[in-house]
Amino acid sequence: MNPKHANNCEELRSRFEGREAIYVEKGVLQVRVNNISSGRGFVIRADVEEIATAGLGVGMFHRPPLGAGPLRRSIAAGYLTTFSAQSWQMGYGGWSLYFSPEIVQAVAGFAARFPENADPNEGYKEVCRLLMELNAYEPTRLVFSDAVCPGSGKFRMSDSPAIGVQASSGWVVCPYCGKRFALFDSRRWDGERHTTCGQRLIINAA
Repeated sequence: MNPKHANNCEELRSRFEGREAIYVEKGVLQVRVNNISSGRGFVIRADVEEIATAGLGVGMFHRPPLGAGPLRRSIAAGYLTTFSAQSWQMGYGGWSLYFSPEIVQAVAGFAARFPENADPNEGYKEVCRLLMELNAYEPTRLVFSDAVCPGSGKFRMSDSPAIGVQASSGWVVCPYCGKRFALFDSRRWDGERHTTCGQRLIINAA
């Protein structure tokens, strides 16, 4: 991970670690976000835990209330993930998190007024409309900006100088994208480059 990406990951972690948010992914929950971490390649992860909130648990998160404990999920995002001062998006049609205290309070107050027999799918649609009205969808920037081609949004193949890597039993981990692959797999290794990301490698045998 280059210094720019590492700085973005650290900024994201420092902004959002331990904070409450509205979690949207074909449904809506109020959650707390913890254990934000990044490692090799273009992946950043976190854990989210539901905060019981009257009226929420709409959409795909609807479930019978009796005996149902808080939902806990581990989430991850790849090279298209984006963030802003008060939001974090998976980046390609997956989950979104909205951290603004005003938005969290507004959504919780709005959901508390849902009738007990409300349709959970309609509740999800209503919360999404509310988020639009609250201007929750503020401009974002890429966490892994150098990995995305401007305009197309496609993964940018590496043009970096060759990097030495250690092989173990015919397998290596690419230091550019973090993917593990077998040297005998011609779909992933052409003798010079990791074809998934284009990074040139110098293989050092174990």
